[in-house]
Amino acid sequence: MRAIFNDYLKRGFLWIIAVLLPLSPLHGADSISYYGVTLHFSVDCIVGKFADGEPWIVGPVSVTGIDKPSIPLDSKFTGGAMINPIPGGLQGFCPRNSDPTLVHRYDASLDVSLKYPFTLAAGDSLIVARTTEPPNDTANMIESIVGFTVLASAPPEGSFRPGLYGKDRRIRFNVSDIDWSILKNLPRVAATPTQAWIEADARLPALPWWDWAGEWGVTRLRPFANCGAGDGGGFRSNYGREIAFKWSYVALWLNCDFPQAVKQKTMVQTIQAGIDLGSYFDNGGVIGASGGHQVGFKFPMFLAAAALKDSGLVTYASAQNRFIEDVTTFYVLPTDVGRVVESGTSAAYLQEDVGIADWGILHAWNPAKDDRRWRDGVPYRFAQWPAMTGQVFAAELMGLKEAWGHPAIFAYNERFVSKEGLGNGFEGQMWDRYKLGRPTAPQGLKKKR
Repeated sequence: MRAIFNDYLKRGFLWIIAVLLPLSPLHGADSISYYGVTLHFSVDCIVGKFADGEPWIVGPVSVTGIDKPSIPLDSKFTGGAMINPIPGGLQGFCPRNSDPTLVHRYDASLDVSLKYPFTLAAGDSLIVARTTEPPNDTANMIESIVGFTVLASAPPEGSFRPGLYGKDRRIRFNVSDIDWSILKNLPRVAATPTQAWIEADARLPALPWWDWAGEWGVTRLRPFANCGAGDGGGFRSNYGREIAFKWSYVALWLNCDFPQAVKQKTMVQTIQAGIDLGSYFDNGGVIGASGGHQVGFKFPMFLAAAALKDSGLVTYASAQNRFIEDVTTFYVLPTDVGRVVESGTSAAYLQEDVGIADWGILHAWNPAKDDRRWRDGVPYRFAQWPAMTGQVFAAELMGLKEAWGHPAIFAYNERFVSKEGLGNGFEGQMWDRYKLGRPTAPQGLKKKR
């Protein structure tokens, strides 16, 4: 009888182990795969996941190979890989960007995927690129950047991934640090997007936020999958205008009355993008393009700073001239009246303009390009707005205008909407209800007379 009991006890114990072991965040593996990229190791390594699902590895570890198929799979350009990348110069992750005249051209000596095996020490980051076709697509050369973080030991459960640039791999933030009280819980309008629509990979993938430099031409090194926007039906873009529209929807959606559990994934991924921007700035990265390029990047940094209360992130998020959306908005001063501008006298400011909030394509850096004309001036006014409207309005709804650090952007946001409107979509309905205080009709229905 005792033997039978012991056999049942043993079987029960093994059953419990079989069930629970897959749930453990720690396990040994001789390879790890994420978003279509597989690293192969010389020996089994302890691996796990950060709060958003991205991988970490306990090192040091010897990498014996990387499978990084391009998209489509028959492309001759398979992408490269770099350790501890520093933005702004030569790079080893995009072989297609090989024009010798380019400052940010590919340098094979930086591509560790050409020299197996190689060692990743604790504290290293490895970024692996997957390229995209066709070869003549100059707007974008990279489908995705996948990051692998090597640590000396397993991080606490719920840890945010440290930035991938440079060599700082300290675990500084955890989901338990999030101050959820910064978000409002406003009753939803009829056009509020669904959770699935917001979380779709076309908008918020669990991938690093990635940029390389401040010139507009480096857009080709900004991966579609990581940073871009899409509708899930084939349309995708890594252009700043579309990215700004994405964050505007995310910003307003987070302030709607969904339960915290529903907002969790979107909140975590948006904060992670802000942490990545902080790492980018810490390592010399700049945002310096104009027009519709690199606009709309501020909100994830702003949200991360507000939610985590980190002094470094707060300093970046409240800077006056770090982000394009702040660089381009300003109050017209008496000294601006009659000031010479490149577009001629019809574009110069008048006395009646003093005190209004306006937009200039490079106002903080080159005010000679300002143009008071609304539609006859620089057309990029309508590339940045209304794409930025939702982000700015969300900051206002959250009571964080002062934390944004640039009052003119809120005044310009109101001026733009008063002149152009926002339609009857999600942003327009939120503006009508929570800015103007008037009820909105559901999309597609006529208001009652």
